[in-house]
Amino acid sequence: FAIDDKAGRALQADIARQGHDVAEVLAGLLSGDIGSCPCQVHAVSRSDGAEVWSYAAQDWLWGAPALDGETLYFADRAGNAYAVNAQNGEEIWQVSVTEHIQAAPVVNGERLYIAASIGDSSKLEDLTGEVLALNKENGEVIWRKATAGPVFTAPVLVEDKLVVVFK
Repeated sequence: FAIDDKAGRALQADIARQGHDVAEVLAGLLSGDIGSCPCQVHAVSRSDGAEVWSYAAQDWLWGAPALDGETLYFADRAGNAYAVNAQNGEEIWQVSVTEHIQAAPVVNGERLYIAASIGDSSKLEDLTGEVLALNKENGEVIWRKATAGPVFTAPVLVEDKLVVVFK
């Protein structure tokens, strides 16, 4: 749900029925990763918590969205990555790039980094993972790198290095 950071009061408690993360602020909009089916990202007004727009993904949203300029990036558990206009929720692109994405995407320069787990999610010991770099303008895969274990956390940028933690 959205909280006024100065007064600590809830702006709209019912928007996050089963919510996980509240993410980015842009020009009076608060965009939240609700993390529950119907698998939607919502933008709510900072002033009164009223919904401004929502966008339905194809599967669960586990990681917070990443905001870059006027574009909001997010990914769903089915392996789809999305870019939408943060002001009005209009889709810019949507691509299927991998398997289980459970971490927030990371934007740096012209790239969007995605971390994922690969394999049967009911058998944790059999999962591997991968990290992908996408062109943030169109979602095209630039490169992908396999990891020895599943990746459940967002990559972290440290200077010019992308740090990825996996099991």
